[in-house]
Amino acid sequence: MITPDSPTQRVGGQPIKEFPALHHHPPILSLDKVYNVDDLRKFDARIHKLAPGESIQYVLEPKVDGVSISVCYEKGGFARGATRGDGRTGNDITANLKTIRAIPLGLIIKRPPQLLEVRGEAYMTVEDFKKLNAERARTGEEQFANPRNVAAGSLNQLDPRVVVQRPVNAAFYDVGATKGITFKTQAEVQEKLNEFGLPTQQYWWVCEDIEQVIVRVEELKRLQTSLPYEIDGAVIKINGLEQWERFGTTSKAPRYAIAYKYTHAQAETKLKGITVQVGRTGILTPLAELEPVFLAGSVISRATLHNEEEIKRKDVRIGLAVTDEKFKIASVRLIYSRIVNLIDDAVAERKPEPAASRIGGSEAFLRTGRPNEVRFQAPQTPYVFLPCSRCDCAGDHLGHDFARPLRYAAPA
Repeated sequence: MITPDSPTQRVGGQPIKEFPALHHHPPILSLDKVYNVDDLRKFDARIHKLAPGESIQYVLEPKVDGVSISVCYEKGGFARGATRGDGRTGNDITANLKTIRAIPLGLIIKRPPQLLEVRGEAYMTVEDFKKLNAERARTGEEQFANPRNVAAGSLNQLDPRVVVQRPVNAAFYDVGATKGITFKTQAEVQEKLNEFGLPTQQYWWVCEDIEQVIVRVEELKRLQTSLPYEIDGAVIKINGLEQWERFGTTSKAPRYAIAYKYTHAQAETKLKGITVQVGRTGILTPLAELEPVFLAGSVISRATLHNEEEIKRKDVRIGLAVTDEKFKIASVRLIYSRIVNLIDDAVAERKPEPAASRIGGSEAFLRTGRPNEVRFQAPQTPYVFLPCSRCDCAGDHLGHDFARPLRYAAPA
């Protein structure tokens, strides 16, 4: 017998032309952000001004580096789901969210409420991201930049049959609209969502004051390498939901919550040259060859430049110092390096010769030794890719690595 929550009901229907709009009531607001403990204490001081003499508990949760989603359950059954969008209106991606096996099609609850909207993050684990990129590298496809981009791109697919092939996961931590159910604290929300069979986060803490929050923030930073997914900080919320109602929001963010963002490790090094990788489909990906630099536990000597537009946008020049940023999410799991920016002030007086400095025409030499003029195609997508220009490949571009770096000349 087929029921609405049957696994066979997760994928179906034909691709759509566009996503319908879905309105969020109440809106999904973004959070104000802080980057140090002094600003956390200032946040606490503002809270105590709003509630002089009151006891304030906080709940601290990992800030998943994913894509915000909302799922509505009506009488216990999955009714609809949406992206955050601008916070007030998102895309109705019900069919895509149903493909995520971690999201139950029915809640585990004897007397389900008429309506329960749950909010959380869609993400991809570090391990699944590595496997997906390894497979794409094997087939010569362009590799994804990071797990968040894959999750976002997957949920925005118009064909749910494509989405089901991507290992997207989810974690819930908040509620929106409700009918027939109430909660008193954020801690209760976390506990009940878990009881209802919804995926929640492994770590979260109730803190008696801001000093306990600061201790837990540092503890979470140490624990982040043990998490299966990327996080970029912590979210701190007042525990009492009645206080949420009283303290309200600004035009953009709630007063009762704040995000503490971790900063990524960075190091200064020098860009020695730019080489190119060629995939089976002929896509060329420029790579920055760096003077080796030790960063977050390992030596970095290469970083992706993605495409020519990225090189132009960051004004990358051979011979100049750059800041190389590395995301090391978990030991021996993922190391993703990219060029962040040039360091202008310290190197302004030692710029390289113009012939080796800027992107114009790109003259590339394959292993055959024959020069091939290659230029990027006009932008058709947010990314601009360069095809292999060798005319006798017959579609098999594997192994056509460039024996010499690209030579760049200033545009005419």
